[in-house]
Amino acid sequence: MVKGTERFRRRMLKEIPEKVRAEVTKQIQRDAPKVVRLQKALNPLPGTIEVDWTMDEGASAGPMNTGSGDGVTATIYATARTDEYPGGFPAIAWWWEFGTNMRRQKTTRRSTGMIRAQPFFFPIWRSERKRVRANIKRAVKRGFKKS
Repeated sequence: MVKGTERFRRRMLKEIPEKVRAEVTKQIQRDAPKVVRLQKALNPLPGTIEVDWTMDEGASAGPMNTGSGDGVTATIYATARTDEYPGGFPAIAWWWEFGTNMRRQKTTRRSTGMIRAQPFFFPIWRSERKRVRANIKRAVKRGFKKS
């Protein structure tokens, strides 16, 4: 057996991923608040719609839990808090993001109104996505260099 294989294996499977994960986590914690701050600046209902982010370690990718579960994930979300929905109602934020059609009640034929689209969430993410990804790639390289 070749000398040093155990040390090499330990370094490749344990030390490097830990340092890379730590660097990526630090970078996400620097970038996510910047994106959220820009989204809050365009928020059409600042008192009602809340834009924030959370850090999820070990979260899987997608709703069907198909991810490996060993990654670092940040979730940026928008939800609306009102008197009727103190726990939050994300659909109101989506109504303002994408707009609604004119609707009428079936029994009274009264109009329920229409919300014109005032995008505040996805335009900011689309404009910042390239910068965030580049910063994460640099963080991965920094993590490898530190190990």
